[in-house]
Amino acid sequence: MISRRAAEIQPFLAMEVLERATALERQGVRIIHLELGEPDFPTPACIQEAAARALKEGRTKYTHSLGLPVLREAVAEHYASRYGVTVSPDQVLVTAGTSPAMWLLFSALLREGDEVILTNPHYACYPNIVRFAGGEPVLVPTPETDGFQFRPEAVAAACTARTRAILVNSPANPTGALLPPERMRALADLGPLLVSDEIYHGLTYEGREHSVLEFTERAVVLNGFSKAYAMTGWRLGYLILPPALVRPLQKMHQNFFISASDFVQWAAVAALREAGPDVERMRKTYDERRRFLLQGLRGLGFGVRHEPTGAFYILADARRFGSDSLRLAFVILERAHVGLAPGIDFGSGAEGYLRFSYANSMANLEEALARLKRYLAAGWLRGAGRGERRVRPRVDLLIFDLDGTLVDSRLDLTASVNHALRDLGLPPLPVDAVARFVGDGVRPLLARALAAARGVSDGADVERGIQVFREHYAAHLLDATRPYPGVPEALAALRHKAMAVATNKPRAYALAILEGLGLGHHFRLVLGGDSTPHAKPHPAQAEAILATLGLPATATLVVGDGPQDVAMARAAGCAACAVTYGLRSREELEATAPDFLLDDLRDLPLRIR
Repeated sequence: MISRRAAEIQPFLAMEVLERATALERQGVRIIHLELGEPDFPTPACIQEAAARALKEGRTKYTHSLGLPVLREAVAEHYASRYGVTVSPDQVLVTAGTSPAMWLLFSALLREGDEVILTNPHYACYPNIVRFAGGEPVLVPTPETDGFQFRPEAVAAACTARTRAILVNSPANPTGALLPPERMRALADLGPLLVSDEIYHGLTYEGREHSVLEFTERAVVLNGFSKAYAMTGWRLGYLILPPALVRPLQKMHQNFFISASDFVQWAAVAALREAGPDVERMRKTYDERRRFLLQGLRGLGFGVRHEPTGAFYILADARRFGSDSLRLAFVILERAHVGLAPGIDFGSGAEGYLRFSYANSMANLEEALARLKRYLAAGWLRGAGRGERRVRPRVDLLIFDLDGTLVDSRLDLTASVNHALRDLGLPPLPVDAVARFVGDGVRPLLARALAAARGVSDGADVERGIQVFREHYAAHLLDATRPYPGVPEALAALRHKAMAVATNKPRAYALAILEGLGLGHHFRLVLGGDSTPHAKPHPAQAEAILATLGLPATATLVVGDGPQDVAMARAAGCAACAVTYGLRSREELEATAPDFLLDDLRDLPLRIR
């Protein structure tokens, strides 16, 4: 069993895009990666040389839990010279990256139900970290018409007695927006602790960034070396804390992480004291790419009303091509072979947008634009702005359980699929044929494919094992279906319908099965352990299913046989739900449901078939 908070944490969708992109690359496809915010520059030579010296000098031991004194002094010097603020080295806590720093901070600050105010759009991981620490993210709209920036009066209206912090990110991910100093000062005057994520400082192109410490001492700074210094893999960040927070976070750091890496901290000293010219060179190159990509995206029809002036992202309005950003991102990846981050990853305020990272070479940016131009010219994306209409069947979504359909001997596949086919106006699968198909065709095929995969993966080459499984299964599936009348035709019909799959099988094997069925390109969501009976679906997860498939929140779902599937429908706010097999009454459904699902099930309009 896993904890509820682990079960409910949402995936980082930009990483989901990357994972699919790498799978395509293993098949020989060349992908242009604009989905992640990772500098393409090598770490500056002076930093690498400092790390090498430290290693040669044997600096591979534990350090002070707050960090090397010389590094904390260098951080204080940096903030004094760049922002004119006084920071004591004793206020600096060095961590193995900025994300662990954020986790430490919110774990220390938040009690159950405490609130943290975030922008909408926002960095994708902020709400997950806040929720994991027991808090509640409160999203304040920051629309493009207002430059994607906090309005202090809107933030003030969102503050309650439970507000513990306001999180500011300037320059911002995903928008590249820079918060004006007068707004930052007004936010500092509101009362709650101001937490400033300054990881993109050093990467601004029009005007300069401001540290929160210029406006108040009652603030926390999150910063690190990943972005400006091209050190993502070095994993080093730091916090600048009010004195009262230093000791509590130090004790947490001692217990959970002990200290940051010794030799990496020496490299960071060189970054702060020697790498200024390298940072400036990279900044100028990013600016050239920014202007080039802005012009190119606008020429293709993407909307950019507010030009980003920091970080290395453009959040472009793609709604003329379709309102479902997750679907757009994956369709573009599959067809144009360009990796982009879907706007929905960054909150509802970015839905319909795509995030383009220009932390890539000019040659790759040119190639990406050329691919998008060819793709759009081919008409593969037809936007609602040009009058496209979707005709949806009454049943919008079929959820079925891989474990109960393709692996077990039960005929769950027959019942589930036939109810859906009937509602879609399609002929049903012949029961006898499916019985033989599942029993004589698919199960032995799966067994052989898994055996072939285990022969490789037992040798610790898991990726190769997955590849062998996929190739073996896909190669023989069509032959396995041919003897069973109606089965190949029914599967072909289902390929064109919106589908989602709930499974607790390993993700890669599940995808391999689906691709073998010819369904892999028609949906992009496989729910991992979340399909287990005791894992309560988070509403955002259910909404993501519908958003992925371009369906409204009022969609009717045809689901499998369990309370979890019904709860997923409820969490998505669906108007109705149909249980297609296995249960004969609402009472039986409620009797088999975990206690935490009962209220959802009682409130949901439900049809038992």
